[in-house]
Amino acid sequence: MVDRKHTHAVVILGGDLPSPNHQYDTTDALVIAADSGWEHAVALGLTPHFLVGDLDSISPASLAMARESSATIVEHPRDKDATDAELALSIAMEHTVDSIHVMSGGGDRLDHVLGALHILGTPAQNGVRTTCTAGRALIHVATTHHLATFDALVGETISLLPVGGRVHVSSTSGLRWSLSDEVLDPFSSRGISNIATETTVTVRVAEGVLFVIQPGHHSEGVAP
Repeated sequence: MVDRKHTHAVVILGGDLPSPNHQYDTTDALVIAADSGWEHAVALGLTPHFLVGDLDSISPASLAMARESSATIVEHPRDKDATDAELALSIAMEHTVDSIHVMSGGGDRLDHVLGALHILGTPAQNGVRTTCTAGRALIHVATTHHLATFDALVGETISLLPVGGRVHVSSTSGLRWSLSDEVLDPFSSRGISNIATETTVTVRVAEGVLFVIQPGHHSEGVAP
């Protein structure tokens, strides 16, 4: 399925309600709700184009609303090999969008949170600019396809976390501890708690997938 009416997609996950203080441009976005993410989308004033998942956590009233709407409902059995989040990302990628933003409130299931974050590497490695809000944090996924560049507050904490393997960082700017042609190894905490020294931070990657995280984004009032 290809639909170039939308160049970017917003994927809204279930669990906790995403923070309304995270501002993201949803104009003309393809909005995809993963199961009870439908209810979060409605609470945030969004109308999903797709509802996907096993539909085990969405309320009966919300499911009835979805069925009465113009949304496409893609229902899967509970015994499936992919999470609702992964299924939602797959729909976004089928529409060949240029960028995907995933909205998550975090949640109390650590396995769900880690699983949802881990799969961000799939669209990113396929050339799709990928970002995610998870609780208070804002995550920029840097790959060889896309650098991470964003607004920050001077003194704000910025963490660099390799995902799925070693990451070759070609350069950074706007950080107190800069990296130039250096490798961040998996299972290492070396990239945690860097500090922004400028109002624009840029991270370029020559190999691998890197999460560039603003962990206190909400509390520090920085807009994406």
